[in-house]
Amino acid sequence: MYLDGDAFTLPLRLRNWRAGDHFSPLGMRGQRQKVQDFLTNNKVSKRQKQEILVLESQEGIVCIPGFRMAEWVRITAETKRALRITCDGLTLPMQATP
Repeated sequence: MYLDGDAFTLPLRLRNWRAGDHFSPLGMRGQRQKVQDFLTNNKVSKRQKQEILVLESQEGIVCIPGFRMAEWVRITAETKRALRITCDGLTLPMQATP
């Protein structure tokens, strides 16, 4: 995933989501949505919801790894620096398990 490197302040922090968390998912034109509602709309089970992580900066939630990034960190024509984010070794609930 590539993010606009100038849209947020480092460091980024990976943490479990909490009730009341909200973000502006890419494609929603800046409208905010509760993380809980986003996960429900994406048919994430209650058990899987307990394992969901969010990546955040001082400015807010940057992405929900494995699902969607926030609208405000997307690459645009004005982007001067891009930051590539990878989550190697991170087990995400939406991945199929053998």
